[in-house]
Amino acid sequence: MPTAVPPPTLDELHKAFVDLLDRAAAHGSSTPVETWLHPAVLDAIDSVARAWPEVDEALIAKAHRRFARYERAHTSATSTPTRWR
Repeated sequence: MPTAVPPPTLDELHKAFVDLLDRAAAHGSSTPVETWLHPAVLDAIDSVARAWPEVDEALIAKAHRRFARYERAHTSATSTPTRWR
Protein backbone atom coordinates (compact mmCIF):
# COMPACT_ATOMS: atom_id res chain seq x y z
CA MET A 1 0.00 0.00 0.00
CA PRO A 2 1.54 3.36 -1.01
CA THR A 3 2.36 5.87 1.68
CA ALA A 4 0.43 9.13 1.47
CA VAL A 5 2.61 12.08 0.54
CA PRO A 6 1.81 15.21 2.52
CA PRO A 7 0.69 18.23 0.50
CA PRO A 8 3.30 20.90 -0.16
CA THR A 9 3.72 23.95 2.02
CA LEU A 10 3.16 27.44 0.65
CA ASP A 11 6.93 27.85 0.37
CA GLU A 12 7.16 24.64 -1.67
CA LEU A 13 4.27 25.78 -3.89
CA HIS A 14 6.00 29.12 -4.44
CA LYS A 15 9.29 27.42 -5.33
CA ALA A 16 7.50 25.13 -7.81
CA PHE A 17 5.73 28.15 -9.31
CA VAL A 18 8.97 30.12 -9.70
CA ASP A 19 10.80 27.12 -11.19
CA LEU A 20 8.03 26.46 -13.74
CA LEU A 21 7.72 30.14 -14.64
CA ASP A 22 11.49 30.47 -15.06
CA ARG A 23 11.58 27.43 -17.39
CA ALA A 24 8.65 28.78 -19.38
CA ALA A 25 10.29 32.20 -19.82
CA ALA A 26 13.80 30.88 -20.53
CA HIS A 27 13.02 27.82 -22.67
CA GLY A 28 9.34 27.82 -23.63
CA SER A 29 8.72 24.79 -21.39
CA SER A 30 5.06 24.03 -20.67
CA THR A 31 3.80 22.85 -17.27
CA PRO A 32 3.60 19.20 -16.23
CA VAL A 33 0.31 17.31 -16.23
CA GLU A 34 0.15 16.75 -12.47
CA THR A 35 0.89 19.49 -10.00
CA TRP A 36 -0.52 21.09 -6.87
CA LEU A 37 -0.80 24.49 -8.58
CA HIS A 38 -4.23 25.78 -9.59
CA PRO A 39 -5.16 25.34 -13.29
CA ALA A 40 -5.45 29.13 -13.73
CA VAL A 41 -1.85 29.50 -12.51
CA LEU A 42 -0.71 26.76 -14.89
CA ASP A 43 -2.56 28.45 -17.77
CA ALA A 44 -0.74 31.70 -17.02
CA ILE A 45 2.61 29.89 -17.00
CA ASP A 46 1.73 28.13 -20.26
CA SER A 47 0.91 31.54 -21.80
CA VAL A 48 4.47 32.58 -21.00
CA ALA A 49 5.80 29.37 -22.59
CA ARG A 50 3.76 29.94 -25.76
CA ALA A 51 5.13 33.49 -26.06
CA TRP A 52 8.74 32.29 -25.87
CA PRO A 53 11.25 33.53 -27.02
CA GLU A 54 9.61 36.98 -26.96
CA VAL A 55 8.02 36.91 -23.52
CA ASP A 56 6.22 40.09 -22.52
CA GLU A 57 6.76 41.17 -18.91
CA ALA A 58 2.98 41.60 -18.63
CA LEU A 59 2.55 37.83 -19.00
CA ILE A 60 5.02 37.18 -16.21
CA ALA A 61 3.27 39.72 -14.00
CA LYS A 62 -0.06 38.05 -14.77
CA ALA A 63 1.33 34.67 -13.70
CA HIS A 64 2.52 36.18 -10.41
CA ARG A 65 -0.90 37.74 -9.79
CA ARG A 66 -2.61 34.42 -10.49
CA PHE A 67 -0.31 32.61 -8.10
CA ALA A 68 -0.96 35.17 -5.38
CA ARG A 69 -4.71 35.06 -5.95
CA TYR A 70 -5.26 31.31 -6.07
CA GLU A 71 -2.50 29.73 -4.02
CA ARG A 72 -2.12 32.21 -1.19
CA ALA A 73 -5.88 32.65 -0.79
CA HIS A 74 -6.45 28.90 -0.87
CA THR A 75 -3.72 27.91 1.55
CA SER A 76 -4.69 30.63 4.02
CA ALA A 77 -8.33 29.50 3.92
CA THR A 78 -7.57 25.81 4.47
CA SER A 79 -4.93 23.87 6.31
CA THR A 80 -3.75 22.02 3.20
CA PRO A 81 -3.71 22.86 -0.51
CA THR A 82 -5.82 20.92 -2.98
CA ARG A 83 -4.27 18.84 -5.73
CA TRP A 84 -5.79 20.37 -8.87
CA ARG A 85 -4.64 18.00 -11.62
